Amino acid sequence: MIKTSEKTTLKNILILCSVMLFCSVITASAADIFDISYSLTEGGFRVEFNQVNPAKGIKINVTSNVATRYEIELALVRPLENRDKPNVTIRDNFVVRGIRGTNQFGDFRLPSNDAPVRTSQAIYVSNTTGSADSITLVLSVNDITTLQAGYYTGQLSVTLKPIGSSRPYVVKYIDISATVPQAQTKDENKSIQFSTVSGNKRIALNPKKTETQSGDILVTISGTFSQQFKIVQTILQPLESKEGNSLGYEAVKFAIKEATMGTAESLEKNLSSGRQILYSSLPDGKADKTFIITYSLNDLTKQTAGNYTTKIQFSLEEMGNLTNLDTFTLELENERAFDLTIAPEDQLGSLEFRNLKPNQPAKPREVTLTIKSNIGKRYQVNQKLFTLLTSREGQIVPEANFTLKTESLSTKGSLRYLQPQAIKEGEMTLLLSDAEGSPDSFKIIYELNFPKELKAGNYSTRITYSLSEI
Repeated sequence: MIKTSEKTTLKNILILCSVMLFCSVITASAADIFDISYSLTEGGFRVEFNQVNPAKGIKINVTSNVATRYEIELALVRPLENRDKPNVTIRDNFVVRGIRGTNQFGDFRLPSNDAPVRTSQAIYVSNTTGSADSITLVLSVNDITTLQAGYYTGQLSVTLKPIGSSRPYVVKYIDISATVPQAQTKDENKSIQFSTVSGNKRIALNPKKTETQSGDILVTISGTFSQQFKIVQTILQPLESKEGNSLGYEAVKFAIKEATMGTAESLEKNLSSGRQILYSSLPDGKADKTFIITYSLNDLTKQTAGNYTTKIQFSLEEMGNLTNLDTFTLELENERAFDLTIAPEDQLGSLEFRNLKPNQPAKPREVTLTIKSNIGKRYQVNQKLFTLLTSREGQIVPEANFTLKTESLSTKGSLRYLQPQAIKEGEMTLLLSDAEGSPDSFKIIYELNFPKELKAGNYSTRITYSLSEI
């Protein structure tokens, strides 16, 4: 028979075990994370489309530490529907595209060009270990001013779905709205027209070609305006290449020329993601008959090579109302650069030490290598020594007497020989670039300790340097 004191002790042990088990469950649960969230890339929390801002960037984040493979599904829960006319909806004009390179691990399945938002689609599949990741997509309403006027509302959902697991789905809802303005009545007595020398609606820029280092658009204003107006530009999407790379808006700048009346952006200014006022008339509506918008490039030497495009929309602003005037395509070609330069230039192809004598101090020789690269890929720099240092008489300097080391010149990549290393015949890798394949430079310091048993004279070898992608 159990005594009262023993019963009390047993009861306390059971209580303690229960508490420990409960705490373990709570701890395990607290550490078990499998969630999805979203944020707007330009800040704020409302996804609202209008004539001024027809596009919105959304970053979707997955937080997970449970090693479960997953997919992200984008679904149109409710289409954009006119509040006053329930049967009027925005369908094919409501589009989505993915920003390539914003994910780190998995397979981002959204195309980089606009595609209509459908009922549901898997837009991302994680890697096999279910690593936490993020993706960025852009939602937009194309040609918003051509749609039936009104206020539209709808709803999207992003769902985190485990693959091969009974873990529950995680769903987040995104409310969306669009304001389509009333069509403006055209006044035949006044107009603003945009044109290029070629007659097409395309501006092509290339920093390597003289004829395309800048591009002009002629603005012609006709008729009479009775009040102040402004001409504004909006960049409808980031500068992107077919490979999914993007450039910052600051890659391109613009300035207004030959405007003498009103207010114009006469000083060069970088493009931006928001509306930019190009020209303002006088308060009574008087304005220049013509002026020129000139687009040109900033320094692109550190930008990834590729052909980038975007669209520029020009609008007229009168008393707070915007009217679309025209849209041009802006194309930017950043040509591939992948070059290696050597200084001093007399080191090209050979390395020579002259008038060598026994017992003289060690002889150094320095070479500087500079890499220009915008391919956005890793690379390496190698040297190839065809023979050991040899005299005309055929005497050879022993391998141990001829060394090199590499020295940083604010080098971004990884140098291989920071301490003196005997130079061997054949190839030696001197530098591995950083992950982005950034331009770089470094120094090689050669040192020859001439052995006393060799005859005095001139000693040389063939040596070459090579640059190659990894």
